Formats: sequence, structure tokens, C-alpha cells
Amino acid sequence: MPQALSLFPPSEALRKYLPAKSHRHKIWIEEEKRAKPYYKRKKLEKKKGKRVEISPPTTPPAPQESPVTTSTSLGGTTNAPPIDWGKVDFSDFSNVRYSRPEFSDGDETDPGCTDPGTNPDSTSLQIQDWDYGETCVPHLKKIEFRMLVSGKHLELASPIFKTMVTGPFAEGKADSLGFRQITASDWDPEAFKIILTIMHGYNRDVPRSLSLEMLVKVAMIVNYYDCLESVELYTDIWLEGLRSELPTVYGRDCILCLVISWVFSEPIMFQNMTQLALRHSQKLIEAEDFPIPADILEGIDIARQSALAETFSAIYELLDRLQEEQECSFECSSMLLGVLTKELRNHEILYPRIAPPFHGFSIEGSKEMINGLKKPEWYHTTRYRHSCCIQDKLSISLAKMESDLRVFDLQDFQPTKNHTRV
Repeated sequence: MPQALSLFPPSEALRKYLPAKSHRHKIWIEEEKRAKPYYKRKKLEKKKGKRVEISPPTTPPAPQESPVTTSTSLGGTTNAPPIDWGKVDFSDFSNVRYSRPEFSDGDETDPGCTDPGTNPDSTSLQIQDWDYGETCVPHLKKIEFRMLVSGKHLELASPIFKTMVTGPFAEGKADSLGFRQITASDWDPEAFKIILTIMHGYNRDVPRSLSLEMLVKVAMIVNYYDCLESVELYTDIWLEGLRSELPTVYGRDCILCLVISWVFSEPIMFQNMTQLALRHSQKLIEAEDFPIPADILEGIDIARQSALAETFSAIYELLDRLQEEQECSFECSSMLLGVLTKELRNHEILYPRIAPPFHGFSIEGSKEMINGLKKPEWYHTTRYRHSCCIQDKLSISLAKMESDLRVFDLQDFQPTKNHTRV
């Protein structure tokens, strides 16, 4: 849902409790939700037996491998491009004291209905009413979350905030009421409140544990405002429990932990998550909405392709040798050739032979495929079972592939970050 951050002037009654000029700002975040009249109308229609097809707002899937796109909405928030400074409003008050950040509700809006395909807001929930053939945008409610903050604290905690407030931008100029106004978009209100609480030193109000999803939301804000040093003490507390429960299966949580390890500079977690992605991903990971450098994701896919090229090269070379009777006896090579030919055909990689970028194939998946190849049983004239199998013929090549597999070190990418941790 669309969100915005801005500041509003306090009432005269509040001024005596607010801080001095250049130390205080009011921030509000708004998000749109369905209003009660919409639900009442749907309930009434249901009682009358009217059939209405509803397309509820869905949370986009978390980053996965095929594609692992991460236009993921965490906890119902909207992931959009970074904040546009042109929309940010900061204000100043004079001779007032600072108070803790607090949230309050705001006003309603009524977007109404539009004809199908003409809705100007592509992010709005649309409902197709097949009885009338129109696309309705349900009534939405804007909720404002207002927080009083100190400009000086923000300047000290974040170079981005400092540039906004003190730079030659519209945000640094006070209006006729003495306000400097800021707007920001797409941050989770609770996560943003946690960051502001830390910046202003209200240590007892900072939660000591966060869910994985909330930690990712916080990490995205920390990354954008470049304020890791300000919150670093708390990240150690938040990550303490997570370090012992890292995901061991590739999927959504793996990518979220990769984001956390990058933003908070956690080398061990970074290495574990990149290894998990390297071994189990089946194509280039797409995570455009998350602050993971493209060279990390590209490096993972390049290493995946390199390992698979080595693996399948060994398989096809063995296939050629078996056809030319360069392996063992005629009986043995004939038996193994038949097994390998049939198995490759079953996996649809006999012809044409698979080649980069190996879409749909992972390193671990390919190893499982090789280990799952059937082992024919046949006996010599001496009545001893013949021991040759495809797995034994490929074991040396697979061991070499494993030894060549890249291990990703956070320090290799640290030049692109401003903060490092040992």
C-alpha cells in the first residue's frame, strides 16, 4: 500500500513541550486501507446472493530461485524504489522540547470506481464485478503515523539525513511557519519508529528481539540512511538468536538472511547464505528490491555455472569414452553406456547436450542426479559381481569440482560498503 512520510506543525498547546528550533520535527506516515463502507457493501451484496469476484491484495513471493524475484512485500508493506528526496519534508519548531515518537491515526480517502483498464493507480486493489462489467477500486483509508523527532539527532546518526537537512535542497528550507518538511515512502512504520527511537537514545523503548521479517525491514532502512554505526549495538542483540537458527534449506529465508548479513556486515552468516544459494539456486537470483549488490548475485550464478560446466563436461566425456570402448571391457563399457544413455535421455539432456547458463539445474541437484543413476548388476564368468558403475567413473571429477567451488568472503565485497566489521 502506498505510504508517505511528512511533518506537521504542532498545536500551540504543545509548543511548550517541544524542543528548540532545529531540534524538532514531526513525521507522519500514511498508508491506505479499506474503509468500513466497502466491507458493509460487500456484506450486503453477499446477503442478497450477488456473486462478486474479489482479487485480494496478495503478498508477493519472497525471493526464490525461479525467479527469485524479490518484489517481496514484507508484512504488508510496499517495496518500491528508494526515497525520492524531492518528496521529503522536514520541519523546525522553536523553543520546544523533544518527546518520544508516537503514532496517531489520520483521515479517509475515497478513490471511487473507474472503468476497466483506466485506473490510474496501478498499485490499487481492483475488483471485477462481472454483473456490471466495471472495475471498482474499493474505498481506502489513509492512516497517518506522526512522530516528533530531533533534527540534530538525525544529522548525527545519518549522513543522508544530514545532507537533506543542511544541504542546498528544499528540505533544508523552512516555510513561513518555521518548518522544514520531509517526505519518505515505502518504509514500514514500526521499523522506522525503531530506528528513530535508537537515534534519539530511548534505549529502554528499543525491542530486544525482532522477527526475521522485521529485521529485514529495519536493515533496509539502515542501509538506505547509512546509519549502521548508530544501531550497531542493537544489531548484535537482534542477531544473537538468529545466528543459531540460520536456514539450512534454500528459499525465502535464505535470501532474507543474505540481506541481513550484507547490511549488518556479518561475515559468517554471509558465507553460509551465499554457499546455500550457490549450491541450490537454478538460475541468476533476482532481488531488485533488496539492497544486495548485483555483483554478489552475479558472482553466485557465475560460480554455479562454472561448477555445472565442470560436472556435465565430465558426464559427456565419459559418455564419449564408453562409446569408443576406452573404458574397461567391452561388456562393462556396453552395460555402462546403456545405463548412462538411458538416464540422460530420461532427464532430457542426452541431445541436445546441456550448456550454459544451465537454467533449471543446481549443483546439489546435479549431484543427486548422478548418485541416483542405476547400477546394473552382471557377473563375470568367474561368478563374481562386476563392480564398475557410473558414480565411480565420475567420482574424481566431482571431487575436483567441489574443491574448486568458490567460497564467498564478505571482505571481497567490502570496498562497496562504508562500514566493516571484524
